[in-house]
Amino acid sequence: MEIQTESGEIGKLDIGISENGTFVKEPNTGEIW
Repeated sequence: MEIQTESGEIGKLDIGISENGTFVKEPNTGEIW
């Protein structure tokens, strides 16, 4: 999924499904939301 920030930058997010439900991962930093 691609998102656009308020500043106009395009970012990519990976969406997955885990035992706890769905999660979103920021591929550049590896941060999971």
